[in-house]
Amino acid sequence: MVKIFFNQNSLNNIFTRLLSEESYEITFYDLINYFIDLTLIIVPSIAYLFQIIKFNKTKSSQGFSKYICLLIFLGNLLRIFFWFGKKFKKTLLYQSLLTIIFQIVLVHYFMKYQNKKLYLQDIKVPSNNKQLKLEKKNNINLIKNYIAAYFSKTFKPKMFNLSKIFNLKIFWNWQEEIEYYKFMVLFFCIFSILFSILKNYDLFLQIIGSLSASFEALSGFPQVIENCRTKVTKNISFLMVICLLFGDSFRFGYNLYYKLPFQLSLGMGIMAFFDSILVFQLIMYRNNDFKQLEKHQDKKQIDEINQLMKSIDELNITK
Repeated sequence: MVKIFFNQNSLNNIFTRLLSEESYEITFYDLINYFIDLTLIIVPSIAYLFQIIKFNKTKSSQGFSKYICLLIFLGNLLRIFFWFGKKFKKTLLYQSLLTIIFQIVLVHYFMKYQNKKLYLQDIKVPSNNKQLKLEKKNNINLIKNYIAAYFSKTFKPKMFNLSKIFNLKIFWNWQEEIEYYKFMVLFFCIFSILFSILKNYDLFLQIIGSLSASFEALSGFPQVIENCRTKVTKNISFLMVICLLFGDSFRFGYNLYYKLPFQLSLGMGIMAFFDSILVFQLIMYRNNDFKQLEKHQDKKQIDEINQLMKSIDELNITK
């Protein structure tokens, strides 16, 4: 006779039985719960693997909003702190840890393939810098070397220099990959200290849960806005969006079924809504090319370089 058994902590239950010396019996419902928990951990996180594969295939990260990484990182890190305060299902803890790892990898590949094309002929050299103006006229490569030298001197990453992180004008839009990792480590350290002091206050824990749900709920919003602006989705992985839609919908139902904190259920519902919009955009813009996207990003980069050239002249870095 098959024993009917239902346990919300199926993963822990199975591992406990396997490690114990006593006889154990794994029931059908244990296996079902184990499969559901494993799906919840893997599917939402593995979705970003498809986007990484897309980056590697196209050798470009154009059209992808890296603010997704920021919001998902913040949401999942706060959920980990929320878990230590509320102690709900461990499945969500494991899922958050795996998701953070994938966001770190995703940032790496975004920076690796971001558009670094420069249109040097459109750079405006300050009129009072005659030497630089002459160099541009005679040899465009000298301008390229000039800018490269400036970046190597002024923007060389410094491990303990945190000034850029606190500069709101360029927040999460840094040119060096290490700046993103420094922010992640700094945020974790600051919040760890804050959590150790206020973890016994229920209001603080509720705020953490609400912030976690809010960040995750809005994680698809930057990509929706980016797609509306560029009207190009060829560099967005369709498999990633489908996995996110399935995973977030699954987590929404999972949270409701197990009566997990309301903030988490609401966040998952909003995420699934934005995922649906992304699916619609992928279908609507599927035939658009990158011409409009490149025009938008090239103009932005030219403006940045022109501002850089102006700053160089003002600071009298050149000889």
